[in-house]
Amino acid sequence: MRQWWGNNALVVAVSGAIGLAFLLPAPGQWVAAFPVTTPMIMLIFVCQGIGVRTEELRALRALLGLTCWGALVALVAAPSLCVLAAHVAGWQGDARVGFILAGCMGPTLVTGVVIATQANGQRTTAIVLTVVLSLLTVVTIPLTLRWALGQSVAIDRGGLLLKLVVAILLPAMAGHLLGVHCPARTRRLAGVIKYLPVVLLGTLVYLSLAEQAENLREMRWRLAGQLLVASLVVHYTLLALAYGGARWLLGAGEARSRAVAIVTSQKTLPVSVAIWKIAFAVHFPLAILAPIIFHMTQVYADGLVARWWQRRPLPPAESA
Repeated sequence: MRQWWGNNALVVAVSGAIGLAFLLPAPGQWVAAFPVTTPMIMLIFVCQGIGVRTEELRALRALLGLTCWGALVALVAAPSLCVLAAHVAGWQGDARVGFILAGCMGPTLVTGVVIATQANGQRTTAIVLTVVLSLLTVVTIPLTLRWALGQSVAIDRGGLLLKLVVAILLPAMAGHLLGVHCPARTRRLAGVIKYLPVVLLGTLVYLSLAEQAENLREMRWRLAGQLLVASLVVHYTLLALAYGGARWLLGAGEARSRAVAIVTSQKTLPVSVAIWKIAFAVHFPLAILAPIIFHMTQVYADGLVARWWQRRPLPPAESA
């Protein structure tokens, strides 16, 4: 039970937030009137920064080719596929903006490494890719969003980049330095550091959606189903592309290829929520639902893949 909760806490928190916004929006509407969202976003990334370990970045030189391939899959192929999916589905407004927003994100900071390890992927490769791609997305997200959304959505690239640095990068760096210089204290608070971002993110989703309770009730559930199917198709396409390129184009071992596949195909939800709140919440209030659906879909989809890979042992030279 404890392991299940650890793997699904974020999914449970976000699902609960959506249900609460649907059933009991009034408290959230009252709290949302106060300037609480930006401090909450910053605190989320302070906690996430504490949990990031960069010691294994010494392996970056040996993994440079795989890192470049991972960047192409995560930062170029992913938004391109999301743009294509939105066009084929004929989405406009919130659904289009939200789905493309999800595709422009970097990897999850924790889940990808955990699932890659469960799939017998190489942990060092997963960590290096996670850290490097997460740093790259701070710069690439404003550019990618501007390209992917085109002229239909006004984006201040410079302003968005500055907000990303202030609300995400600097708090994450501060959290990382805190973890490096105060290891004993952060170890004592490990449980709080792990679950506080989950609680904050769930609260942030609740506050944001509570303001749109009427629109949420009128949402077409057929659209939610379309988003789920599109998320599954895009995610598995990215996973296959990442694995195939690493294994057969670059000649990487099975363990490294599995790590590349899992990490580069996943998309982080906290950054999606932060950027949506900063740049899109006013004009596209329900756009946040697409990243939420994408995140939930990828967690369960990769859980199936990890269990399938677990039953297929690594070559003897890699499992030694």
